[in-house]
Amino acid sequence: MYLVLLAVAALPLLARTAPGAFTRAGLLTGMILLWVSLIGAPFGLWPVAAASLMLLAASAADPRNPPSGCSVALAAALPPVFFLLAFLLSS
Repeated sequence: MYLVLLAVAALPLLARTAPGAFTRAGLLTGMILLWVSLIGAPFGLWPVAAASLMLLAASAADPRNPPSGCSVALAAALPPVFFLLAFLLSS
């Protein structure tokens, strides 16, 4: 099951040379993985939510407009907060 999810998460890499296709592939793959992680949470698939959120954020990123320091700090703080919340909710 994990190999299938890994293959789905890698699909946007096939469209990295075309920005429009990457955006659509990232949105579609991110939404699919988000629903899989929510439905599969009782079966241990909740870490897939982090990959889906990163794909959704990557699809909205603009390569011509680099992020500022505040955006980078927020992006660095989100994964630990996500895992802390997941740990607190699972116990």
